[in-house]
Amino acid sequence: MNNQFHLTIARTTNMKMLLRFTTRALDSRDRLRYYYSEPFTSARMADAHAEHCQLVKLLKKRDVEALINLVAQHNRSAKAAYHKLIESQMKGSPQPR
Repeated sequence: MNNQFHLTIARTTNMKMLLRFTTRALDSRDRLRYYYSEPFTSARMADAHAEHCQLVKLLKKRDVEALINLVAQHNRSAKAAYHKLIESQMKGSPQPR
């Protein structure tokens, strides 16, 4: 569902480069999740869902400045969550699938 959300927005822009970038980013994320075989915490998933809901509201309002800020925050939060996941796995012994 997360991938569909991001890809739908990327497709809507009609910007081929954004769609390619989004697809690659999601593919990389999926590979990390598969390798570490550990889902994100429910707290991060809840935060991401709330951010997605807010993004939809801002899209409907066409509030570009707020969208830019929220997308940047959303990306920073996701990046931090992945770094935390990788660091926690490095402290132990990652068990690839």
